[in-house]
Amino acid sequence: MSPSQPSRGEQLLREIFSPMVLASLATLARKPDKWANGSWVACRHQVIRSRSGNHWKRRFRAQWCSYLAAAEEVGLLKKKDVLQRLVSEKDEAFRGAMAECQAAWFIRHRLSADVKAVPDASKGKNIDLVGSVGGLEIACEVKAPHVSRSGSTVAGDYRAALRRCIKAAGKQFQKGRCNVLFLVPILRTEVYCDRQQLVGAIIGEWAIRLTIMEDGSPPPPPKETFLQNGKLAQLRNGGTDLTRISAVCALEDAVVQRGDEFQNSHRLTVVHNPFAEVPAPASFFGQYPQLVKRSDGHMEWTDGAVI
Repeated sequence: MSPSQPSRGEQLLREIFSPMVLASLATLARKPDKWANGSWVACRHQVIRSRSGNHWKRRFRAQWCSYLAAAEEVGLLKKKDVLQRLVSEKDEAFRGAMAECQAAWFIRHRLSADVKAVPDASKGKNIDLVGSVGGLEIACEVKAPHVSRSGSTVAGDYRAALRRCIKAAGKQFQKGRCNVLFLVPILRTEVYCDRQQLVGAIIGEWAIRLTIMEDGSPPPPPKETFLQNGKLAQLRNGGTDLTRISAVCALEDAVVQRGDEFQNSHRLTVVHNPFAEVPAPASFFGQYPQLVKRSDGHMEWTDGAVI
């Protein structure tokens, strides 16, 4: 490709976001309510038009070009629904469609796995992508949980937002196959900074058990205990919910400083379902940190992090 020739991602960005579409998005952005809650709709056209100047706009634009090129390679852009959501005036529609493109790019170019889009079915359960490793097909569904970053609160625990997506995805997966849920979240506290958000949504959380003595005698010391109350680990009638989900992972953008430059990076945090009908192979996720179940039944992070 010559220096003057645009990349395929650039071409796709121009084709999908035509001057007419950008003009419509610019008009929409002038509505005051669209700037509330950190709306992507309010600035999407500015990012796409940006080739110089503001660093974060150029960074997002370059990422979107890469994601769209990968989406075309795997057949995702053949789905009219994806194209419609990319140019939609609704925030959640755009975030969801671009998240699918990002997941396709990551699986193909970072996990080095074969991946293809799944055509929409007229009946039955739809998923977004199918990957494969070692001859095993892995069904991949993509969700884009979002918590507004506007306002005075800058951090928090957002396992409830992750849990809602896990519950919704559980209804889309078929039984008897390896199913992986890719979450592409935008939260005030990133999952890679606070993994307990993902662990809590899936497996459970640490708590302190206190004993209240009604007779006034000295109580025993408090004890640390683990509450198995995550969506995939709650025991009901001798079993757990959604055993069809093999693993849940959070795919997030990160900016790292190398010397005087800030560069894009991606973080993947994986939690395997210890009760899965069909476990996901750890090899599919490469060297990214994973919470896995060992042969003796206990769970631990592959990078040695404390649970």
